[in-house]
Amino acid sequence: MILTQDTTVRSQLTVTIPNGGAFTGDIYAASPESRARGARIMDVALSGSVWTPSDLVFDVSLDGSQWLPARDNNGNLIRISGIDTGNPGSYSVPASIVTKGIYPHIRLRSVTAGGTTNVNQGGTRSVVVCIGG
Repeated sequence: MILTQDTTVRSQLTVTIPNGGAFTGDIYAASPESRARGARIMDVALSGSVWTPSDLVFDVSLDGSQWLPARDNNGNLIRISGIDTGNPGSYSVPASIVTKGIYPHIRLRSVTAGGTTNVNQGGTRSVVVCIGG
C-alpha cells in the first residue's frame, strides 16, 4: 500500500453564517466514499469586508441534529484563529479535521478568540469551504 497526499481541490461549497448567528449551514458528505476519505477540508475563505472578531471551530454530527465540538488528540478544539477582522481572507484548515471524516455532517461555528463562547456575526457571512480530493 502506498499512501500519498492528494492536495487538489475537488469541490468548493459556500455556506453562510446568518446575520446574528454563529453557525454555518450543514456540510453534508452524502456518499460513504466521501466519508471514508475523511473530512478533507483544506481551506476556508471568508468573503466580505468585515468579520466580527472571533475564531472558527468545527462541529461534527452523525445525524445532523446532535452536534459535538471537533477536538484534536490533545482535547483542543479544532480551530482557525487569527482571522483579520477588517480584511478576512483565505485560511488553511488544521490537518486534524481529516480524522473527523467518519461524521457525515460538519459545520463551522464562530467563537470567542481562544475560547468556546459562541459569537454572533454582525452581518451575513459567506464561507467558501474548499474540499480536497
